[in-house]
Formats: sequence, C-alpha cells, structure tokens
Amino acid sequence: MDYDTFGGTAVSVQHHHIDPYGLAFVEDSLRLAELTGNPSWQERAIAVWDNAMLGILDGNKSVMRLPLSFI
Repeated sequence: MDYDTFGGTAVSVQHHHIDPYGLAFVEDSLRLAELTGNPSWQERAIAVWDNAMLGILDGNKSVMRLPLSFI
C-alpha cells in the first residue's frame, strides 16, 4: 500500500503506533492558518488528512494481483 507515516499522530512513546485521530484537529488547524496567516498550519492539516486517507480503498486495489472483492 506504500504507507507513509508522515502526517500520522503518535499514540504512545512506550507502545508506539500511528493512529488517524489527528483528524479531530484538521478543521481547527485550517482555521488557525486562516486566522494567523501562517501556512504551516494548513500544511500540517493536509498532511494529517492525507495520512488518514491512505487506508481507504477506492475499489481498485488488489492483493497479489487479485481484486479485493475476490479475497
């Protein structure tokens, strides 16, 4: 799936894994970018959004050349 951790939020230092819960602050980050004029907040929001969307299939993915509907 070519998963990239960029934009993922870390859950724990001791039991490290990435989760999609950064989505909870995407709207706030976009608003903060608008209010402050600082584009880095928008860039962070987009990175979090893109990371969370990586695992969502469009119906065209395959595993070992078989369509997922087959598996």
